[in-house]
Amino acid sequence: MSSESRPVTPPHHPNFGVRMSSESIKRSVRHVLPDTARIEVEALPSLKSFNNRVYYLECHKEAQTGNNEAHVDELVLKINGRGFGSEKVQNEVSCLRLLEHFCPEIPAPRAIAWSQDGFTIDTKDAPHGEMKLSALDETSSGWILMTKVPGTPIELSALSNDDRFQLATQLADHVTNWRRNIPPQNFAGNMFFQQMASQPDIRIPGSNPDSEMQLFIRGMLGEELHSQDGIASLSEYYRLRVVNKMRTLETNKTFAPNRDLVQPLDAFLRQGFPAIKALNTKEDSFVFTHYDLSPRNILVSGQPPQITGIVDFEFSGFFPPLDEYLNDCIANNGDWHKDMYEVYLKRLECNGIPTPLEGIKKEDWEQMALLEELVEKIAPWWLPGEFQGEQLERELNKVKSRVGEILEELGK
Repeated sequence: MSSESRPVTPPHHPNFGVRMSSESIKRSVRHVLPDTARIEVEALPSLKSFNNRVYYLECHKEAQTGNNEAHVDELVLKINGRGFGSEKVQNEVSCLRLLEHFCPEIPAPRAIAWSQDGFTIDTKDAPHGEMKLSALDETSSGWILMTKVPGTPIELSALSNDDRFQLATQLADHVTNWRRNIPPQNFAGNMFFQQMASQPDIRIPGSNPDSEMQLFIRGMLGEELHSQDGIASLSEYYRLRVVNKMRTLETNKTFAPNRDLVQPLDAFLRQGFPAIKALNTKEDSFVFTHYDLSPRNILVSGQPPQITGIVDFEFSGFFPPLDEYLNDCIANNGDWHKDMYEVYLKRLECNGIPTPLEGIKKEDWEQMALLEELVEKIAPWWLPGEFQGEQLERELNKVKSRVGEILEELGK
């Protein structure tokens, strides 16, 4: 593709200006895989990824004998976009290690190596020291080197009804797998490596005692919400998120026109919030959740198509059992065809996983959907984005109006 026709990354995208030279990529890979003889690098085109800069790698190893063909490993290098620190690397590596340990049948990538700062490299068995970037203009961002799973993202328009329904059933079975086999946790949020005074929430054994991975659940990446003591109840999970969004509303100049929402939101937290029945549950355990099960993150191969890859676990973690469905229906609304999504929910119900279709009370679902949308609309992450001037004003008015409607509904 010529430079004139190649899509350009918009300046407001997190991966704008993020790059690593082929020379630095090759040096990083050989730092971890020293027997690699030749490495081919291909950048994922702009607009195909939002939060990260992604490179596809073919790593060729020399044949051991003259009669053998050279071995080729297909890998992916995923580099943090702007605004993301070491926590995002820690969380996705943790999720991939959890899946590898508890659900090896799920076709997720395997984490091979990672860098939290762009310089120091670690693997699941041992640290590999430091490495300098080759070019002065390169971004020293954290990254993960992982295996490449086969397949291409689901294209719903290219599938027959039978194929769509079969894929929905397969996806439900994968979700059932991690719901059943990854132990639920007492705290909600994403996972971190840092050593803390308290006992780790999760331990993943390594190849030797020194390489055991100890994980702590202490906040939410997407919300930029940190909780030293952990989020231990459904009520606290939503209260902290509303308060956190209100803080953004009060401090981020983008949302200055909407700051008259602070008073009604504060009143809601004092009066309406404690009365929401769906928050008063007897059990507050949190389950492993992908948090972005969109067709773009489900890879398929063959005919009839089979799911051969599930990717993008960067914001996955342990969340309330409803959160996967809430994200599908609010943040990712419209990504799935309605009839296909219903087949997915029916299969989950058959597998013993409650869903909004049947196993979850309608009143609870409606209340939680309103509460989730409220969190999203107080100070939307996507603003200002590409919006400026009158366009931004219109977007702010829309979300402000919707927040008012939700508060009225929840107050009934």
